[in-house]
Amino acid sequence: MSKLRMICDVAGSALVVVGSGVAVWVLAYFEVLSEPWITAFIAAPILVGAALWTWYASKAAQDFDTEKWMAGTLSTPLLGAASFAIDVFIGSTHGHYANFVQAAFQAGSPFGILLTVLICPIGTIICAGSWVRSALLDRWFPRPEED
Repeated sequence: MSKLRMICDVAGSALVVVGSGVAVWVLAYFEVLSEPWITAFIAAPILVGAALWTWYASKAAQDFDTEKWMAGTLSTPLLGAASFAIDVFIGSTHGHYANFVQAAFQAGSPFGILLTVLICPIGTIICAGSWVRSALLDRWFPRPEED
């Protein structure tokens, strides 16, 4: 692996780490997490591992270019917001809760809060790191033009 490719991986991984820290901070701010530091130390390496797996082992994502990663980065918050709205709607049918987050946690499957968190922020963070990595790779290792 060349040094430039390694720099691309480090840049994408760094964005994943920062994104996971921001996501943990937001969840802690809304009192979803009781131990944000422990969660941050667990989430960051898991998300970096998931990103590396996506970049190197996933057959589905191997042909993704910068535009597809950008589309993923921009669309996953919208899908996450829709999933969260469904969670809140379904959860609020089970009773009255103090806030939207508490109602969302009562939704259960198939739209449960775990799916929502998997879509956004986890999917968004991995797509954003992949977008940065892909943009740097395209700059230093341009793809051949297709006819």
